[in-house]
Amino acid sequence: MYIYIYDYICILSLSSTIQVKIISCHHEIYMYATKYKYVYISAEKNFQVYKQIQVLSHERIMRCEDSVRIQLKACGVKHLRTAMAYDNLGQSYLMTYRPAETLKAVDMHQKAERIMKSIAGMNF
Repeated sequence: MYIYIYDYICILSLSSTIQVKIISCHHEIYMYATKYKYVYISAEKNFQVYKQIQVLSHERIMRCEDSVRIQLKACGVKHLRTAMAYDNLGQSYLMTYRPAETLKAVDMHQKAERIMKSIAGMNF
């Protein structure tokens, strides 16, 4: 960040794309953007970012599936931690925004709800 101070004008250069000017006169301060430019992302770069997000979401799904497997082995089916693991797996499936995985997400949330109902003995 660069700061240039003149008589009653202060210019802040926050980055190469944004510059803010602060003007002080008669006990009032005005602040407005003086120089800015838009950054456009090409379709190729956008596709690369989309692929990276898909890889990260797939890794999260794998971690949550491992967590469900561990909780089933350690705590059993009727345990709060198992229900939470199923719920986290459902959230991971839901974040991919794919129709087939959305169905899996609904199934995981229903499993978590059934486990919680059986533990608490009440309706949610």
